[in-house]
Amino acid sequence: MIPYSISIVVPMYNEQGNAIRVIQSLDHRLKNLTKKFEIIIVESGSTDNTKTVVDELAQRYKSCRVFHQDRKEGLGSALRYGFRESRNDLVLYMDGDEPFSADEIQRAVPIIKDADAVIGYRLGPRESFSRWFYSKGYNGMIRMLFGIRAKDVNFSFKMLTRKAVDALDLRSNGFFIDAEILAELKRNTLRVKEMPVTYTPRKEGSSSVSIGPRLIGNMLKEMLQYLVRKKRDTQNRSIKGAA
Repeated sequence: MIPYSISIVVPMYNEQGNAIRVIQSLDHRLKNLTKKFEIIIVESGSTDNTKTVVDELAQRYKSCRVFHQDRKEGLGSALRYGFRESRNDLVLYMDGDEPFSADEIQRAVPIIKDADAVIGYRLGPRESFSRWFYSKGYNGMIRMLFGIRAKDVNFSFKMLTRKAVDALDLRSNGFFIDAEILAELKRNTLRVKEMPVTYTPRKEGSSSVSIGPRLIGNMLKEMLQYLVRKKRDTQNRSIKGAA
């Protein structure tokens, strides 16, 4: 048993085919890893039967806590909700289609003993050339704008200590949230380590993420808002320091 309690935040939108397997897998593995854990499901306005499925799971598994958003507000909104509700020493987020095995959690624990966050980078092929191309371009842009050296900005394996979670000022509602987490870790000079994580393809359903002008536009908008906000914060601190 590890000397940490763990919170797993799992955003879900239209994941009725994956929800049962994901919760069963996490509950089984975490029971053998730590004495105290919670699985936080943030369901966001699903149009299938996900809401009913996760409510039933919460009745069956005492480790499972379920929260509902009335409508789909975006990955960032769901993650921020889950982070606020988390109560344990370590907080990890996992996409609702289980893109990696819960066994990876145990691999990350020894690494985080000397860090504030462990960031996973994906091993395995992309689903399509367009997703690979988008990922390469987006990762390059984030590295250039924010000075972040992470190998894989958007992969969902991000394990944070309670200290790190409490230090982050997250505002993103959409898919910029992954880059915002890394930018905030850097801004707070928190220690970040990386580890390779084997990607597990989706077993049920199809991804609700459609890469197109709307998604890219929203990410660029949130990115600009973050840059403007942090520039303003820096200026305000300079003014206060000079006063």
